[in-house]
Amino acid sequence: MTATAAAAAASTAARPPSLGSDFCGRKSTRLVSKLSHLGRPSSAPGKPIKPVLSSAVKHMIKSPSPSLMPALLDQVSAHLLGPDDLPFIVRELGHSGQWEKVVKSFDWMVLQQNLRSQWDKVTSTIISSLGRLGRSDWAQLIFDRAVGAGFGNNVFVYSSLICAYGRSGKLAKAVEIFEAMKVVCKPNLVVYNAVIDACSKGGDYPTALRIFREMLEQGMSPDRITFNTLISAAGRANRWEECDRIFAEMEERGIARDDVTYNTLIATYCRGGQMHLGAALMETMAKSSGIEPSVITYSTMIDGYAKLGLAHEAIALFQEMRNQNVEPDGICYNTMVDIHARLGNFDEAHSIRRAMEEAGFAKDIVTYNALLDSYGKQGKFREAMSLLEEMKQRGASPNILTYSALIDAYCKHGFHRDAMALFQDVKKAGLQPDVVLYSTLVDGCCKNGSPDEALALLEEMADNGIRPNVITYNSLLDAYGRQCLMVRKTFPKLRFFLLPRVTMLLKPSMQDDQQSLVDPKQKQALVLAAARVFREMAKNGVKPNVVTFSSILNACSHCASVEDASNLLEAMRVFDGRVYGVTHGLLMGFRIRVWRDAETLFNELTTLGHNTAVAFYNALTDVLWHFEQAQAAKDRHVWDKAWWHSEQQFFLDLHFMSVGSAQAMLHLWLLYIRKFLCQRRSVLPKYMSILTGWGKHSKVPGESAVKRAVEAHLLEMNSPFHVWGNNEGRLVCAGYQVQGWLMDTRTQRHLRLCDVRGD
Repeated sequence: MTATAAAAAASTAARPPSLGSDFCGRKSTRLVSKLSHLGRPSSAPGKPIKPVLSSAVKHMIKSPSPSLMPALLDQVSAHLLGPDDLPFIVRELGHSGQWEKVVKSFDWMVLQQNLRSQWDKVTSTIISSLGRLGRSDWAQLIFDRAVGAGFGNNVFVYSSLICAYGRSGKLAKAVEIFEAMKVVCKPNLVVYNAVIDACSKGGDYPTALRIFREMLEQGMSPDRITFNTLISAAGRANRWEECDRIFAEMEERGIARDDVTYNTLIATYCRGGQMHLGAALMETMAKSSGIEPSVITYSTMIDGYAKLGLAHEAIALFQEMRNQNVEPDGICYNTMVDIHARLGNFDEAHSIRRAMEEAGFAKDIVTYNALLDSYGKQGKFREAMSLLEEMKQRGASPNILTYSALIDAYCKHGFHRDAMALFQDVKKAGLQPDVVLYSTLVDGCCKNGSPDEALALLEEMADNGIRPNVITYNSLLDAYGRQCLMVRKTFPKLRFFLLPRVTMLLKPSMQDDQQSLVDPKQKQALVLAAARVFREMAKNGVKPNVVTFSSILNACSHCASVEDASNLLEAMRVFDGRVYGVTHGLLMGFRIRVWRDAETLFNELTTLGHNTAVAFYNALTDVLWHFEQAQAAKDRHVWDKAWWHSEQQFFLDLHFMSVGSAQAMLHLWLLYIRKFLCQRRSVLPKYMSILTGWGKHSKVPGESAVKRAVEAHLLEMNSPFHVWGNNEGRLVCAGYQVQGWLMDTRTQRHLRLCDVRGD
């Protein structure tokens, strides 16, 4: 890697937020490809396999029924003489994914007394194959049958069973088997490595370290596999200093590091977003150990950059990879197709796709899904549907991810009808919609004025036994928060939560005009319903995220009294006491007591992304402004780039703010200008301009609630601002007029903000 690339990587190192994962609640929709064991060629060492066995195994794989296995094995029994013959058959059946035939092989084997000397080895292979296929239940059953028949009580079979549980993520069972084994036989290095690997896969580094120390106490010397596994375990626990310590200990013990060691450490860095550490190690591995970065090294780093959204770093590394004559693998090609498609570089994406095919890697569903996802996000639906047809014609059957990406894009672009039509295609294809797809459609229905379809989808979810997730609940809470739900009716089929029936959805631009139509009792009922949905989340073990809290705050801003808002906020306490403490404290006027916690919370929110932070800030400010906590709303200073000025103009941008945020920011701006005049004793520039959005040139035509609120507020203060020409979204005034208005003592009274409750 070049020094420039390494420096760029270091400068863009990820810094994980200190907020809890439950609060962050990030939802990634990135399409990820995984290596599969199915169909891979056997890599088992040993003598060349007899042609008769290779031919026989093909017939076994094609056999329509597992019950035919005993007869097929009888046909080749005379050739099963060597210790690797029957294990070869078992491994190939496992690689083809046919676990039932693997089990039938064991049934046949225990009847062959002439093969008794091979039973332990074959049983170990069978258990390993079942473990790779995720059938740890059957692996345990085979182990129990073997022990019951008087064999299998040895380190090889035990280590296979430990690995099977480890692959299935059942760490407790793996450790339980390990402890039980000590009564029967003494664990060797292979067994210790297996249980440490299970701890790594289970994300339990302390247990892995404990077993490693026990291994040393037993007088066993760890090998390279031990250290590689320990590095992986420490990396999964985000303990980078431990990774470095283990890496250094290998050298102290005289254990040579191989490409697996380096790639394992680089993979742990990438998994945790520590790309600067991965880049530095990749730079030095050839100098330290004479090991050149391989396709796995490059692919790991490129995928790590891609997951962090560092597209340009990934592209630069891919080019370096080619310059070093390292041929990309299928995963690397797919990652690059995805990166370029997300950037909108579709010509380059298709060029890489062609290079992928020329290199012998057929376009698979991952390639198509990456392109379709990006086409959808950019609104290129004609190209997306054309590619979907090509996908079907080439035999790459669309899966649930394929349809989910397109349906999500349709919903986000407001094409609700197209999304529902594509949903019918999902059912016709025999695919089972998951909670993510249902939640996407429910959200689309709530936002596009189709409440009956949203209810039908929720009932369908319940009928299919699919529990709502945080996205589903957020959609409902958001609808409540925007005052869209008007009349309640309970549906008995919705066992997971009580859902008020939606009979009217008001367009956002109409909400304020229609507010008088909402009876205060109905508003209180909506607040209670929102609180009930929030409690149901707790009851069903669904943890909220920052979007959930923003939706609750939106509902609070429509409460009729501060008591109702306070009661609704009380639901937050169950999930996150700190978020509750900050929001409730500011609402009740305890600014002095909560301000330090509030500033810490707001700083952490910025690490979650601009859009997420803005949504929370907007929602909180709306609540504070609604309940006349204007000073608390004003003091947060979260819109650092809301205004700027030059010699010609003072400019305020309220384009992406909510009603409360916009009014608070307007006061901050006017107070800043007044302070500017008083301190510098100078004149204002020629032009003063306020951008409210939703004017003639807005993407969404019509007047916004922000525009109306700001105009009304300025009118109330007798300001000289007015709409600029044909641009309904911009308010302007001459500098000298604003200066005279701001210096008027009557204006100063309007600008003074006071809280109705305070310390």
